[in-house]
Amino acid sequence: MNNLLTAQFWFNQSPDSLIPAMQNLLLAIIAFFLAAAVACFFLKKRQGFYKPFWNKLSIFFISNFIIGALLDFFSLELVPFLSARIWFALWVIGMVVWIVFIVIYAKRLPDKKRQFIAEQNYKKYIP
Repeated sequence: MNNLLTAQFWFNQSPDSLIPAMQNLLLAIIAFFLAAAVACFFLKKRQGFYKPFWNKLSIFFISNFIIGALLDFFSLELVPFLSARIWFALWVIGMVVWIVFIVIYAKRLPDKKRQFIAEQNYKKYIP
């Protein structure tokens, strides 16, 4: 745990490979992103009001699947600069920020749907 709090751990240009438990966790996360991307792909094909939400979520999962797979590859091959642990931290921070924006968008959808329905009800009486 003390090693985790040092700058040498995060900014080491040629770190050791991941321990097997972390490697398995990373592979499980990558597999989850792939499965979620496939599920979102089929959900975004539906016509409806939530299609843009599923599209945003699909792009999120596909992008993070690709980034995670690249980070795993660089870590396994011990590429000097690209296997640094700071990339994993930046990846997690980027995912958190991205998912916050998706959640904010999702919270606005019921209001937009109510507004759209009210507008449709108003327009049906206009010639």
